[in-house]
Amino acid sequence: ASGLVCTGNNPPCGQCVQCKKSISGHPDISNVTGDLSKAAIGVDTIRDLRSDAFIMPNDSDRKTYIITRTMTVSAQNALLKIIEEPPKGVTFIIIVRNKEDLLETVRSRSAVLSLLPVGNCEGIVYLKSKFPDINDQKIQTVLERSGGIIGKAEILLSEKDDNNQIDKMLSEAADALANKNSAAFLAASLPAEN
Repeated sequence: ASGLVCTGNNPPCGQCVQCKKSISGHPDISNVTGDLSKAAIGVDTIRDLRSDAFIMPNDSDRKTYIITRTMTVSAQNALLKIIEEPPKGVTFIIIVRNKEDLLETVRSRSAVLSLLPVGNCEGIVYLKSKFPDINDQKIQTVLERSGGIIGKAEILLSEKDDNNQIDKMLSEAADALANKNSAAFLAASLPAEN
Protein backbone atom coordinates (compact mmCIF):
# COMPACT_ATOMS: atom_id res chain seq x y z
CA ALA A 1 0.00 0.00 0.00
CA SER A 2 2.94 2.33 0.67
CA GLY A 3 3.96 2.03 -2.97
CA LEU A 4 0.58 3.32 -4.10
CA VAL A 5 0.93 6.62 -2.20
CA CYS A 6 4.71 7.01 -2.51
CA THR A 7 5.99 10.20 -4.17
CA GLY A 8 9.66 9.15 -4.31
CA ASN A 9 11.63 7.25 -6.92
CA ASN A 10 11.29 3.44 -6.90
CA PRO A 11 8.12 3.16 -4.83
CA PRO A 12 7.90 2.43 -1.98
CA CYS A 13 11.02 4.50 -1.29
CA GLY A 14 10.56 4.51 2.49
CA GLN A 15 11.89 8.08 2.65
CA CYS A 16 9.17 10.39 1.33
CA VAL A 17 6.51 11.90 3.57
CA GLN A 18 3.84 9.57 2.18
CA CYS A 19 5.90 6.42 2.90
CA LYS A 20 6.66 7.59 6.43
CA LYS A 21 2.97 8.29 7.03
CA SER A 22 2.05 4.84 5.72
CA ILE A 23 4.20 3.29 8.44
CA SER A 24 2.62 5.31 11.25
CA GLY A 25 -0.92 5.44 9.89
CA HIS A 26 -1.68 7.11 6.56
CA PRO A 27 -5.12 8.74 6.37
CA ASP A 28 -5.60 7.45 2.81
CA ILE A 29 -4.75 3.82 3.59
CA SER A 30 -7.53 2.02 5.44
CA ASN A 31 -7.38 -1.43 7.00
CA VAL A 32 -10.93 -2.70 6.75
CA THR A 33 -11.62 -5.07 9.65
CA GLY A 34 -15.26 -4.63 10.52
CA ASP A 35 -16.59 -5.86 13.85
CA LEU A 36 -13.82 -8.08 15.25
CA SER A 37 -16.29 -9.87 17.51
CA LYS A 38 -17.89 -11.38 14.40
CA ALA A 39 -16.39 -14.17 12.30
CA ALA A 40 -16.45 -12.17 9.07
CA ILE A 41 -16.75 -8.65 7.69
CA GLY A 42 -20.41 -7.86 7.24
CA VAL A 43 -22.34 -5.95 4.61
CA ASP A 44 -22.63 -2.79 6.76
CA THR A 45 -18.83 -2.43 6.89
CA ILE A 46 -18.62 -2.70 3.11
CA ARG A 47 -21.44 -0.19 2.67
CA ASP A 48 -19.47 2.24 4.87
CA LEU A 49 -16.35 1.55 2.77
CA ARG A 50 -18.30 2.29 -0.43
CA SER A 51 -19.47 5.63 0.94
CA ASP A 52 -15.97 6.54 2.11
CA ALA A 53 -14.40 5.62 -1.25
CA PHE A 54 -16.21 8.51 -2.94
CA ILE A 55 -14.69 11.06 -0.54
CA MET A 56 -11.51 12.68 -1.89
CA PRO A 57 -8.17 11.52 -0.41
CA ASN A 58 -6.64 13.62 2.38
CA ASP A 59 -2.89 13.63 1.75
CA SER A 60 -2.23 11.80 -1.50
CA ASP A 61 -3.85 11.48 -4.88
CA ARG A 62 -5.37 8.07 -4.11
CA LYS A 63 -7.04 5.94 -1.45
CA THR A 64 -6.26 2.33 -0.65
CA TYR A 65 -8.46 -0.12 1.24
CA ILE A 66 -6.89 -3.29 2.60
CA ILE A 67 -9.26 -6.14 3.45
CA THR A 68 -7.59 -9.03 5.27
CA ARG A 69 -10.54 -10.76 6.92
CA THR A 70 -13.14 -13.09 5.46
CA MET A 71 -16.25 -11.35 4.15
CA THR A 72 -19.80 -12.65 4.22
CA VAL A 73 -21.42 -13.41 0.88
CA SER A 74 -23.62 -10.31 1.20
CA ALA A 75 -20.55 -8.18 1.97
CA GLN A 76 -18.79 -9.52 -1.13
CA ASN A 77 -21.85 -8.79 -3.25
CA ALA A 78 -21.90 -5.24 -1.86
CA LEU A 79 -18.19 -4.89 -2.66
CA LEU A 80 -18.86 -5.94 -6.26
CA LYS A 81 -20.75 -2.73 -6.91
CA ILE A 82 -17.68 -0.61 -6.23
CA ILE A 83 -14.93 -2.84 -7.62
CA GLU A 84 -16.80 -2.99 -10.95
CA GLU A 85 -16.61 0.80 -11.25
CA PRO A 86 -14.32 2.21 -8.57
CA PRO A 87 -13.94 5.95 -8.12
CA LYS A 88 -10.79 7.40 -9.71
CA GLY A 89 -7.69 6.78 -7.58
CA VAL A 90 -9.20 4.06 -5.38
CA THR A 91 -7.47 0.69 -4.96
CA PHE A 92 -8.69 -2.35 -3.09
CA ILE A 93 -6.27 -4.94 -1.77
CA ILE A 94 -8.09 -8.08 -0.69
CA ILE A 95 -5.93 -10.66 1.05
CA VAL A 96 -7.27 -14.18 1.51
CA ARG A 97 -5.68 -17.53 2.35
CA ASN A 98 -7.37 -19.23 -0.62
CA LYS A 99 -8.82 -17.53 -3.66
CA GLU A 100 -11.86 -19.78 -3.24
CA ASP A 101 -12.71 -17.69 -0.15
CA LEU A 102 -13.94 -15.07 -2.61
CA LEU A 103 -16.96 -15.32 -4.84
CA GLU A 104 -16.14 -16.07 -8.47
CA THR A 105 -17.69 -12.72 -9.41
CA VAL A 106 -15.25 -10.90 -7.10
CA ARG A 107 -12.26 -12.92 -8.38
CA SER A 108 -13.19 -12.26 -12.00
CA ARG A 109 -13.03 -8.51 -11.38
CA SER A 110 -9.71 -8.67 -9.51
CA ALA A 111 -6.07 -9.22 -10.34
CA VAL A 112 -5.08 -12.39 -8.48
CA LEU A 113 -1.54 -12.48 -7.14
CA SER A 114 -0.35 -15.72 -5.57
CA LEU A 115 2.41 -15.33 -3.01
CA LEU A 116 4.99 -18.08 -2.74
CA PRO A 117 6.76 -19.14 0.46
CA VAL A 118 10.06 -17.37 1.09
CA GLY A 119 13.42 -19.07 0.66
CA ASN A 120 15.22 -20.41 3.71
CA CYS A 121 18.01 -17.79 3.81
CA GLU A 122 15.70 -14.85 3.18
CA GLY A 123 13.23 -16.09 5.80
CA ILE A 124 15.90 -16.61 8.45
CA VAL A 125 17.35 -13.13 7.93
CA TYR A 126 13.90 -11.55 8.19
CA LEU A 127 12.80 -13.58 11.23
CA LYS A 128 16.13 -12.98 12.99
CA SER A 129 15.60 -9.22 12.58
CA LYS A 130 12.11 -9.52 14.13
CA PHE A 131 13.11 -12.00 16.87
CA PRO A 132 16.76 -11.25 17.74
CA ASP A 133 16.58 -13.13 21.06
CA ILE A 134 15.65 -16.45 19.45
CA ASN A 135 18.51 -18.69 18.30
CA ASP A 136 19.11 -19.46 14.62
CA GLN A 137 18.32 -23.17 14.95
CA LYS A 138 14.88 -22.48 16.38
CA ILE A 139 14.18 -19.87 13.71
CA GLN A 140 15.19 -22.29 10.96
CA THR A 141 13.03 -25.07 12.45
CA VAL A 142 10.02 -22.79 12.76
CA LEU A 143 10.48 -21.56 9.19
CA GLU A 144 10.60 -25.13 7.91
CA ARG A 145 7.58 -26.19 9.99
CA SER A 146 5.63 -23.20 8.68
CA GLY A 147 6.36 -24.21 5.10
CA GLY A 148 8.24 -20.97 4.42
CA ILE A 149 5.17 -18.86 5.17
CA ILE A 150 6.48 -15.90 7.15
CA GLY A 151 3.15 -15.06 8.79
CA LYS A 152 2.82 -18.57 10.23
CA ALA A 153 6.45 -18.49 11.39
CA GLU A 154 5.90 -15.15 13.14
CA ILE A 155 2.86 -16.51 14.95
CA LEU A 156 4.78 -19.61 16.07
CA LEU A 157 7.71 -17.54 17.30
CA SER A 158 5.55 -15.04 19.13
CA GLU A 159 3.42 -17.55 21.04
CA LYS A 160 4.97 -18.81 24.26
CA ASP A 161 3.21 -22.21 24.25
CA ASP A 162 4.32 -22.88 20.69
CA ASN A 163 7.89 -21.93 21.60
CA ASN A 164 7.84 -24.56 24.34
CA GLN A 165 6.51 -27.06 21.82
CA ILE A 166 9.29 -26.11 19.38
CA ASP A 167 11.92 -26.50 22.10
CA LYS A 168 10.51 -29.96 22.87
CA MET A 169 10.53 -30.90 19.19
CA LEU A 170 14.15 -29.74 18.82
CA SER A 171 15.15 -31.75 21.87
CA GLU A 172 13.37 -34.87 20.55
CA ALA A 173 15.05 -34.47 17.16
CA ALA A 174 18.48 -34.09 18.78
CA ASP A 175 17.91 -37.16 20.98
CA ALA A 176 16.75 -39.22 18.01
CA LEU A 177 19.79 -38.15 16.02
CA ALA A 178 22.12 -38.99 18.90
CA ASN A 179 20.49 -42.42 19.23
CA LYS A 180 20.65 -42.95 15.44
CA ASN A 181 16.89 -43.43 15.34
CA SER A 182 15.99 -42.12 11.89
CA ALA A 183 12.24 -42.75 12.24
CA ALA A 184 12.04 -40.73 15.46
CA PHE A 185 14.21 -38.01 13.93
CA LEU A 186 11.91 -37.70 10.91
CA ALA A 187 8.80 -37.67 13.11
CA ALA A 188 10.24 -34.82 15.18
CA SER A 189 11.57 -32.88 12.19
CA LEU A 190 8.75 -32.99 9.64
CA PRO A 191 6.53 -29.93 9.27
CA ALA A 192 3.41 -30.00 11.41
CA GLU A 193 0.18 -30.66 9.55
CA ASN A 194 -2.50 -27.99 9.68
